[in-house]
Amino acid sequence: MTVSSQRTSAGGNSFPGSDVLSASLRTQRLTLPAVHNRDTTKLIDLITALEVTASDLAAYSNGLRPPFVFAVIQSVARRLGQRWTRDEIDFGDLSISLSRLHELLQVTSARFERPENALSLAVLVQPFDDHLLGGVLLDARLRCAGYATEFFPTWSGQSLSEFDGILVSVSNSGRASELSEFLLRIRRSAGPDVPLIVGGPGASGAGSSADADLVTSSLVDAVAFCERRLAAG
Repeated sequence: MTVSSQRTSAGGNSFPGSDVLSASLRTQRLTLPAVHNRDTTKLIDLITALEVTASDLAAYSNGLRPPFVFAVIQSVARRLGQRWTRDEIDFGDLSISLSRLHELLQVTSARFERPENALSLAVLVQPFDDHLLGGVLLDARLRCAGYATEFFPTWSGQSLSEFDGILVSVSNSGRASELSEFLLRIRRSAGPDVPLIVGGPGASGAGSSADADLVTSSLVDAVAFCERRLAAG
């Protein structure tokens, strides 16, 4: 799928809430399209340039469908992580690149309208995670599909019982015991009836299945689970 095939139609920069979207369109917006290597390289070249302005990032995002932008950001973040582990970039360069990805997400997310009648979802990240990009990307993808979200970059025990679902982004699979305790705290706050879902690259190996209602790498499945639980009362 090329960049050109992901461009929006005229007037297509505003994205309404899920109360006016069909279920199939919501699913389409939650699904990340395929990304070519050249698309990843193009964005890496942009965010690693010496001088990059907010206008440069807006120009990149404008006219591209948000799910495609999200897919490229995810691909770029993965490649940056690989370069970091191979000592091809230092911590300063990595931090600058990640901050520009965050800024690109913010620019892209500014195009979404706040839904009035939509599934309400809390988005959390594991407290010992070094980076918030996974959680921010998850929140943006949900809002693109028309869901009402609240992102907690740090969660310090606020009540979560009013939400229709709680999604926890996990990138570090090496700290299973801390994750288990974090999920138990969330469960005590939310109560037994609010769906608690864990996902992300570190979720499958984190031993979290016993503490969550669902462990999945599919955002479509996660939202569908919350919707079924809500419908069942």
